[in-house]
Amino acid sequence: PIYYGIYKLSQNALLCFLLVNLASSFRKLRQPLFVIVGMGVVNSVVAAIQVLTGTTVEARSRGLLENENALGELTAVAIVVPFYFFLYADRIWKRAAALTLCGILFFGMVSSISRGALLSFAFG
Repeated sequence: PIYYGIYKLSQNALLCFLLVNLASSFRKLRQPLFVIVGMGVVNSVVAAIQVLTGTTVEARSRGLLENENALGELTAVAIVVPFYFFLYADRIWKRAAALTLCGILFFGMVSSISRGALLSFAFG
């Protein structure tokens, strides 16, 4: 258990280090954000397939990740970007696409049954 905590903290520290040193403008930050959203969507679609085929573990989907909480964490972080685009898009098709991505990511979050992800989404 202690190794898992160190592993998660090292991932967060590496992400913060890269974010501070590499993202000096929004243009540089946009691509990693879209990669996170893409990873969340792919894992949410896999989670939907797991729910439909009944290959979940105790009714919790994990997508392609190591555990269910990782899927919840990824989707809770990723849902912020398409939600922002939904609120501030200038075209109706961009809003529809962003709302579709929000729905896919929300399904991944709910199917993971991660309490922490749902609480961070609700109050974050």
